[in-house]
Amino acid sequence: MLIGASPDWPSRRLLCGYSRESIDGILAAVEEGWGSGVTLPLAYPSGAGDAAVLEWWGRLERMAASPGAAVATLEMATRSTPSPASRPRVPTLVLHRGRDHW
Repeated sequence: MLIGASPDWPSRRLLCGYSRESIDGILAAVEEGWGSGVTLPLAYPSGAGDAAVLEWWGRLERMAASPGAAVATLEMATRSTPSPASRPRVPTLVLHRGRDHW
């Protein structure tokens, strides 16, 4: 099963629909604001205006990883590119949320 998997991008300058400069800005914001719900607008844009959801999301961030681990994980995800050899060779369920910006 693959959840939120990303395709192989033809241009390494554009990652998940974001330029390298945008990715660097997101990583800086994560490093500065991790634990405050800083990633909510990226992951769940329609919930970003709800104070209760923002509080819950900030708690989720704090419980999920340290700021440094979050940045390292996101950085690794933006630099990994699947190769043809890594393509599934068996029936695979692929799940991807609609309007997922990543």
